[in-house]
Amino acid sequence: METSIALIKYLDVFVGLPSILYDNDVRRRTLYGKAGSFRLCEYGCEYRSLSAAMYADERLMRIVWNGVMQAINAFNHRVAIPPAKMVREAIDNSDTELAKKLINDFSIRILDR
Repeated sequence: METSIALIKYLDVFVGLPSILYDNDVRRRTLYGKAGSFRLCEYGCEYRSLSAAMYADERLMRIVWNGVMQAINAFNHRVAIPPAKMVREAIDNSDTELAKKLINDFSIRILDR
């Protein structure tokens, strides 16, 4: 459980924050898909903050995949990430300006190749 919660925080940073820039379904986030949303499974955990919009085309799927890989790498190396409160505020409120600031301030790369 502790490992899953820690990993989800990294996924929020490397996948959730960038999704704010591509998925403009603000209403959905008020009901479902808030920062830190996950489900424990037999095989680990399932990140549930993204909407289906992030799987709408191959480019967006690559952004998600690369974000997941970066999150795992950063988690494994205990890379410093933005405060959870700020990440949660950006994701839960669909605050693109705060998301951009955190992405920039923490040098988060959004890869789509």
